[in-house]
Amino acid sequence: MTSLLGDPDGTLWVGTYGGGLNRLEPGTRRFHHYRRRAGDRSSLSSDRVLIILRERGGDLWVGTEDGGLNRLDENTGSFIAYRHDPDDATSLGSNSAWELVETRDGAFWIGTMGGGLNRWDLADRRAGRPRFTRYTKADGLVSDMIHGILEAADGALWLSSNRGLTRFVPNRDTFQHFDESNGLQGSEFNHGARLLARDGVMYFGGTEGLVSFHPAHVRQNQHSPTVVVSARDQLKTLGGGDSGNPPSTPIKLDYRSNFVAFDFAALDYASPTKNQYRYRLDGLDKDWIDPNGHRRVTYSNLSPGDYLFQVKGSNNDGVWSERPARLAVRAVPPPWRTVQAYMLYGLLVLAIIGAFFYREHRKLRLETRQRIRMEHEIALRTREIAERNVELEKAILELETASLTDSLTGLRNRRFLYDYIEKTVDEIEDAHATARSDRQQPVAVNPSSRSVFFLMIDLDGFKAINDKHGHHSGDMALLQVCDILRSCCGTSEHIIRWGGDEFLIVGRRHSRPGIEELAERIRQRLADHPYQIGGGQIGRLSGSIGFACYPFIPGHPQALTWEQVIGIADHASYIAKNSQRNAWVGLYSTPRTLPDDLVDRIKSDLEQQVALGQLRITTSIRGQLLLQDRRKREMASG
Repeated sequence: MTSLLGDPDGTLWVGTYGGGLNRLEPGTRRFHHYRRRAGDRSSLSSDRVLIILRERGGDLWVGTEDGGLNRLDENTGSFIAYRHDPDDATSLGSNSAWELVETRDGAFWIGTMGGGLNRWDLADRRAGRPRFTRYTKADGLVSDMIHGILEAADGALWLSSNRGLTRFVPNRDTFQHFDESNGLQGSEFNHGARLLARDGVMYFGGTEGLVSFHPAHVRQNQHSPTVVVSARDQLKTLGGGDSGNPPSTPIKLDYRSNFVAFDFAALDYASPTKNQYRYRLDGLDKDWIDPNGHRRVTYSNLSPGDYLFQVKGSNNDGVWSERPARLAVRAVPPPWRTVQAYMLYGLLVLAIIGAFFYREHRKLRLETRQRIRMEHEIALRTREIAERNVELEKAILELETASLTDSLTGLRNRRFLYDYIEKTVDEIEDAHATARSDRQQPVAVNPSSRSVFFLMIDLDGFKAINDKHGHHSGDMALLQVCDILRSCCGTSEHIIRWGGDEFLIVGRRHSRPGIEELAERIRQRLADHPYQIGGGQIGRLSGSIGFACYPFIPGHPQALTWEQVIGIADHASYIAKNSQRNAWVGLYSTPRTLPDDLVDRIKSDLEQQVALGQLRITTSIRGQLLLQDRRKREMASG
């Protein structure tokens, strides 16, 4: 049980984690259950209910995990779900609606896991417009995981999270954060552990105990701090001042200084780590800049000229200094860029022009020698660079090969799969998009070029060899397994070491019968091979093999990701191991397959999906397949 709600007529609503929403009618001992039904959009969007709220308008709202926010029509028993849409910035910030509060103005405030705080205005809600205003860390929150919400008498919202408490004023969009430095015993609070007492005292429960306070007694620091600032280059301190006493003369930045650093601080020590700053260098910066908590900024290679550095500071409660601290800076030009230097340049130009004809012949001979010497040096350097490039390319190739290869077996590793599969999936999606965009003149595309298969191999008996004979014997057996897999696969298949005793084969060449033939060939050779494990001893291994194809639903590559298809292949190998071992199992879609929550249905209710004709299984096992865990089967039958 995760939440309770009682209506004035005695009706009791019970939310459960996994059992959906339950209604107990007054005077009875019978429950009516509201559950999620696969493929039915009018049913509850998730059976993991987290919060129940009866709004003042009379509607019943249900917050769920992974299903968003639901509104129940009690006359029809149907639900309308409001979910997160990554392409819509006005949708709910997350599908895990942990907390739900209706404030005095009728607005809904939804606390989510990972989606921050969400506001749904009364007018939009009554009009059925799912327009949510999100507040996240980018807007001033310290955490996007909201555990509890309470409304104070002044309209401010108090939020608990995994990083302390936050006071949020909606009409000003301001945040004030509280943590251990403000007297809290801990910053980690628990979901739903909040209470507003009749006397206005708020209670929040966390991992370090219970905290209570009256919002009206929480004082704000009204001190407007003085801001001090100093400047230095790489050699020495140049000068400084404060917001009440700026220096009258500018500091001079010598042309030999590559940079100038400004250090600043707000003189308020209530909670100095929460002081905020804004700075600007007039003459270079157009707007005020937030240094993100840092108290030093550096500018390098300033052009000669006059600048004004300004910095504002606030205390821990956001009260800013009345005036910014200012430092005037003059970047002195180098000697060769002064007025005197430019006059000397003019005289030199006149002297050069006067001597031009006299020195022309000598200049031409000098240029010829320099050109010959330069050509020689360029040729020499070009040859050296070419030789170094060859060595560098060789080193890069060796490093890239090592990063994509398993050190023990020499097979490809998971990183190779991510590089390979990204290009493969793009090609598959492009092929399907081309075929769909020209339906009037169908494009002849080889079906095998529009799909890829994943064949997962889980070794049976490997742990026994490791435990009995040691890791060296296990490594010897693994190397023999690799040789067997190489002999079974062609050049178009990639063999990947997936884990300690798991291997993944990825290919695009085979039809479905070809995949099954490959699985059977691997199964036979793994089981028939005598594994030399050292000391003249022979070990025995076999393989539990599962496979599936991407796209899992032909013609719809977006229905499941390739990672989910690998998970289906892994689940098929588990069925083979659970049912018999030394066997293979393949999972295919059918024309009746529904994409919604397909992975969950395969893992939790595969037997029914096969019975309904929504999935098809092929296998080398002639007896009964155990499509669910034995313990779950025994519990279901008992």
